[in-house]
Amino acid sequence: MSRRLHPPLEGDFGCIGHISRPHSSSPRSRSSSRPAGPGTRSVTKRPPRSRASAAGAVRGIAVVTGDPLKGIENLSGDYSSAAKLFGYRFNCSGRAVQVRKAPSLTSVDVRFVGNASRIAIVNAIGSDPAGVSVAPQPDGSFRVSLASRSDQPDGNSFGPKALGFVIVAL
Repeated sequence: MSRRLHPPLEGDFGCIGHISRPHSSSPRSRSSSRPAGPGTRSVTKRPPRSRASAAGAVRGIAVVTGDPLKGIENLSGDYSSAAKLFGYRFNCSGRAVQVRKAPSLTSVDVRFVGNASRIAIVNAIGSDPAGVSVAPQPDGSFRVSLASRSDQPDGNSFGPKALGFVIVAL
């Protein structure tokens, strides 16, 4: 049975999901305007079911790489949803995923517009070991801070570094 997806709903819980209605060929989709004949059953119209996001469901994903010509360290201080700043992006609200350089020197803010998720998991992209933290911000965005091996001669220093990352909002 094929299903059509309709525009997302928004609410206090972030992405509630999509309204899913059975395809019109389904006997559950609508009442028949024709009288029921012998051996058939009358079917009443059911209200659409919403599929609420289950606890732990992915509500947004962004692979933040920065502009390939400028690097992630040269992000603007204003939010942008330009495709070239992302390797991949998804927001269950169907609205924009935005990124900007945070007011601090080495952090990045990511915002999933219309998505009230307050939990996120982040991982750095790269071949060197890295540490990363994520914290929800008052404007609904997530602040991502990264650190990695620094370019110090001893090679044992760990400090702030501009790296690409993947963020998953739950």
